Amino acid sequence: MCFLCYSQELSYLPVARSAVLRKFGLEAKLLSDIPHVRSRPGCYSLYKKMWYRKSVILFDQDSVRSMALTVYGIEEAMREAVARKAQALEDSVREKQRAYEIGGRRGKRPRLPRTEEVDDKFFGNPFRFMAIVSPPFYDRQRRVVEEGFYCLGCLDEQGINDLHWRKRYTVESFARHMARWGEAPEVIWNSVSPWGTRSEGLRRHYNLLGFR
Repeated sequence: MCFLCYSQELSYLPVARSAVLRKFGLEAKLLSDIPHVRSRPGCYSLYKKMWYRKSVILFDQDSVRSMALTVYGIEEAMREAVARKAQALEDSVREKQRAYEIGGRRGKRPRLPRTEEVDDKFFGNPFRFMAIVSPPFYDRQRRVVEEGFYCLGCLDEQGINDLHWRKRYTVESFARHMARWGEAPEVIWNSVSPWGTRSEGLRRHYNLLGFR
């Protein structure tokens, strides 16, 4: 799986326990039957700013949705059930808030639960990095382990998925990449970057991998 998939596609965004209960309307007793992982404390951010000092339990989004549809039958029924539960919870909290005001405001004021959707932030979302690992690729034919590498010729690309600078290749997949894009127009390959021109980067890749 490449960086673009697990940082952008909805299927690879794991769901926290609170979101499973709030967004999909599932009972807590059903959670043990859904594939999930417990994260390890650490920094899950490209910019090393998002530290999690406690473990977080995350659930597979597709499995959560499948379980919800098993319970409710159709998407519309699920949304209606979620709306009813949210309204009941809000009514309960507002009743507690009224009691808080009448009782002299002792302790903390009850807060309404969050109802809005949380912004995904894609590659800035730490949950997307908590449930993945980076295993090497074993080439059975060559009997070697490949950690993968990036294309120096694509260091400045961010728009086209096939040319994105974060896409990692094996020797075989890089050969396909070069077969498709090696003869791209000069406007794509020859812009200057701190690593030299893209054409220079491509030549270095070719030399390292034995291509001619």
